[in-house]
Amino acid sequence: MSLKTRSRIVPDTRDRPRPADASDTLPMDHLPRLAPGASLAVSASSNVHGRIAVVGGGIAGTAAALFLAGIGVEVVLFERRQRPALETPGMLLQANGQAALDVIESGFARRLGGVPVHRWYGEDSRGRVLIDVHYDDWRPGSHALGVHRGLLHAALWSLLEGSAARIVTGVTVSAVRGDEHGVDLSFDRSDGRPQGDAQTPARYDGIVLADGFGSTLRDQCGLVHRSRSSAWGQLWAIVPDHERRFVGTYEQRAGDDGMNLGILPVGRPGGRAEVMLTWALRADRLDAWRAEGIEAWKDRAKNLWPWAAPVIDAITDPGQVRFEPFGEVRMTQWHRDRVVVVGDAGHAAEPDLLQGANQALVDATTLAYAVGASYGRLPDAFARYSDVRRRNLRFHQSASRWFTSMTRRPSPATRLLSWGLRLRALRGLAVQTIAGVRQGVFSPPIRLPGDVLTDDDLD
Repeated sequence: MSLKTRSRIVPDTRDRPRPADASDTLPMDHLPRLAPGASLAVSASSNVHGRIAVVGGGIAGTAAALFLAGIGVEVVLFERRQRPALETPGMLLQANGQAALDVIESGFARRLGGVPVHRWYGEDSRGRVLIDVHYDDWRPGSHALGVHRGLLHAALWSLLEGSAARIVTGVTVSAVRGDEHGVDLSFDRSDGRPQGDAQTPARYDGIVLADGFGSTLRDQCGLVHRSRSSAWGQLWAIVPDHERRFVGTYEQRAGDDGMNLGILPVGRPGGRAEVMLTWALRADRLDAWRAEGIEAWKDRAKNLWPWAAPVIDAITDPGQVRFEPFGEVRMTQWHRDRVVVVGDAGHAAEPDLLQGANQALVDATTLAYAVGASYGRLPDAFARYSDVRRRNLRFHQSASRWFTSMTRRPSPATRLLSWGLRLRALRGLAVQTIAGVRQGVFSPPIRLPGDVLTDDDLD
């Protein structure tokens, strides 16, 4: 069975029109939708039998449920919240994430209203360059997209609502028990079923865990992993960039004691120029940050990066700023029998590479390919998924640690690495690492879902 589709690795976006003017709200009516009668181009076969439960309705779980339903799997998604949250940070939609979305519809990523990001540049408070990567050094005309993560999530959720998948919200899966024939779920109600949906089955042929870094189900399923909460997190806010000072480049400034101010252009359909402002902060200093007041923090940020003063001054209320803690999950394999793990539940990392949602999208498409290639033999499919994803995920997590050191806590070793990555011979390696397609320093790039992933890759 051939799994090739019409999608390409990187959509040709050189002729994409720039966004028009402004809108003050997230324009939900402009979210991408499949054309009537369209289907997901995930597999040549759309007659895969079996019932799969997806636990968690974040980007990883929503995408996994959508793609699995697209190949004919009976899918039930369980989400503890009633609806996905729109108040989320911005993100860089990289080559791997764009390719995964192209499986839905060619050019899908463009319709999220993102703005092209052609360069990633960072320096320290003394003006020494920490990172300077141009996407053209990999492929002429290629770039990332700065988008609202909430809009991407909402777009996927909207498609899922229109699919054959069932969605059960407001319920927590409290326990998972399995045998060689299937997996049973327990819910947080005494009758063992979600409130208001007495027909929801409790037994499944397979389970997809997409319940995030803090998953309580990994241990129950006997999945070997190491997880830790980081001492660090980040403050973030999305603010207007009226003067358009930050266009086409993700920029960072690193100060002393781990301070790092990042500014990422993000877009919305038909929207105004906006940026996501981030500030690295130790979690144990969050209370002190709140106590010192927003103006004192803004003064420190402007002293570190005077050019950014107009966007920093757009923050006028502490309520505009959110704190996001970091954590890390490491696994050697992402499945056991009839259970598989996707997204942050399986490979959370500090987000200095901005790869989290991109890797989740690749997880989802790769899983659908593996299930389609296995014709519903889920233990085999989940094992194949682990094999395909292993090298890319291991390299991504190691690279994330190095990039964290380069851009937030520079050392002599990482300064040497930063200098080396600016050499012509290594520029492509740097871009491919950021774009999420490397699976080792000396290994070829991954074969991305929706382009050249074939049966041979899954054997």
